[in-house]
Amino acid sequence: MRLRRSRRGVGPAAGRNSRCEPRSTPKISAVQRAALLRQIMDQTESAGGTYPFDAQGHLHAPGRQVLEEVADNLQLVLDGLGREEASSGADVVLDLPPEQLRRTFARLRERAIEQREASSEGSAVKSRRLYERALIAIEACDRVLAVVGDDTRAVAE
Repeated sequence: MRLRRSRRGVGPAAGRNSRCEPRSTPKISAVQRAALLRQIMDQTESAGGTYPFDAQGHLHAPGRQVLEEVADNLQLVLDGLGREEASSGADVVLDLPPEQLRRTFARLRERAIEQREASSEGSAVKSRRLYERALIAIEACDRVLAVVGDDTRAVAE
């Protein structure tokens, strides 16, 4: 019996495991972008009241989680969503590493679900706007996570 040497393709994609890489670069609409930016701004403002260090100046676990979440959100704003308004209404391409997108959008989705549940209890106009914004944010997160892959989407809803 003679063993045949297997041929592997050449180029950068040859060594990649296609199951771990996104099928394409995720995109979100300008409306979804605006909802996510507003959600990130709200979260960043509320995180300001959480002091991440204990009395001795050591970073404690809950504080570390808050800092990581804020850092991921700000990185998304700076390198993904952009600081300028998308005036053309065109889709926003999120050209960030898949693992960062997975981590950030999974968290954003969790927060949007929490916001949707909290705002569904009120009947005021503001509660309705928050509810609708949360739905748009969830839809955007689902859109991104469908491209980069995510195992946590089936957990909460």
